[in-house]
Amino acid sequence: MNDYSRGSIDFISCASVWHRLGLKGSVHSPQTLAQQHGIPATGYRRCVHPTRQIYSKYLLSPSVVIIFVGVLLLVGGMLVVESAASTHQEYGRRNMAETEKITINLGPVDLGRIDILVEQGLYSNRTDAIRTGIRNLLDRHEPVIQEVAVRKSFVLGAQLIDRKMLLKQKREDTRLSLHIIGLLSLASDIDPELAQQTIESIRVRGVFRASADVKAALLDRID
Repeated sequence: MNDYSRGSIDFISCASVWHRLGLKGSVHSPQTLAQQHGIPATGYRRCVHPTRQIYSKYLLSPSVVIIFVGVLLLVGGMLVVESAASTHQEYGRRNMAETEKITINLGPVDLGRIDILVEQGLYSNRTDAIRTGIRNLLDRHEPVIQEVAVRKSFVLGAQLIDRKMLLKQKREDTRLSLHIIGLLSLASDIDPELAQQTIESIRVRGVFRASADVKAALLDRID
């Protein structure tokens, strides 16, 4: 009887089949064996290369699969956090680039002097001249600003507070003290009741944006 017939296949290991038949590849079905070696297709089991058996035993074991899934979940969570952080950073950059319109009163002589500077090409217009003067003033007094920011726990920049953040504060039974030099914005979906429950105090030197109802609810907490 042929070594590879049904009568003797049970006594031949997959490795022996691979060695005797010189097969190349990873998996060979009975039909493939029959076609290549002219033997009955019904006489063979599906034979996998020993190397692939190792792969199946270890790489597809439950513990390895669990570890692989855990890594995917960890990476996915990191991407979500990074995405959320990028969203807030993008919001800050976008809003810090915006300008607020203010009105100042200048005497006619000072205004004329600014016009001379504009005519001489030192500034593009009155606004450019005044804005540059204010920036130079702020740069000159930067140490004072930094000292106050540290002493009174101010944060410089733009901060967005959304409903999800306040709901987390509510669950943890904690309150926020928001001290900002720049822009503080409370999202439009924050209701007055939630704001009262989760915000301890607000101190903004710059721009504070919130709905009229929320501002009214927090009036006694705004410095």
